[in-house]
Amino acid sequence: MSGELFRKSFHLLAFYYAVLLYLTRDPLITWGSFLYVVSLDYARLVIPEYGRLYSLLERITGPFMKDRERSDLSDASKMTLGVVLSLTLFGGWALVGLAISIVGDALASLVGRTFGWGPLINGKTISGFLAFPLWSLVVAWAVGGSPLTFVAIGVLVGTLEILSLRWENTILGVWASALVYLVHPWA
Repeated sequence: MSGELFRKSFHLLAFYYAVLLYLTRDPLITWGSFLYVVSLDYARLVIPEYGRLYSLLERITGPFMKDRERSDLSDASKMTLGVVLSLTLFGGWALVGLAISIVGDALASLVGRTFGWGPLINGKTISGFLAFPLWSLVVAWAVGGSPLTFVAIGVLVGTLEILSLRWENTILGVWASALVYLVHPWA
């Protein structure tokens, strides 16, 4: 589990990244940072020397990615795309949606692996799934939103997360941000 905790701690950095990009309010910086992250990831895939350097780094620090990511863009690139799209499309409301999706995903993994009761599909558990609506309650309290509305968003995002889609780290952030953006006048 320690490898998964290490990986999820990097996922949490994506929310910090989203806040920093939001504070700059500069599309050039936002999209430029996305291109930078993706270009480093692409270099890992096509330049053998860079890939070996990355492997050496992982031997020192532990794994940053799952085995299935090694021949594809990393979850970091996919999550960066989700952050950038969310901020571009939904502005400040994206931060609320990204808080639900990014932190909720990390909490779902932690709770699911710690308690692990009620197995679902794709190695997910009911206990992990419940982390999404519970975390959404915390977010509702923090932003002054309707608890019921935010729990519903947490259930919808958690349901999508259970499916373990290939581009999940892009889709979850955009999905949560879109839902928050759509309901914010009533939340």
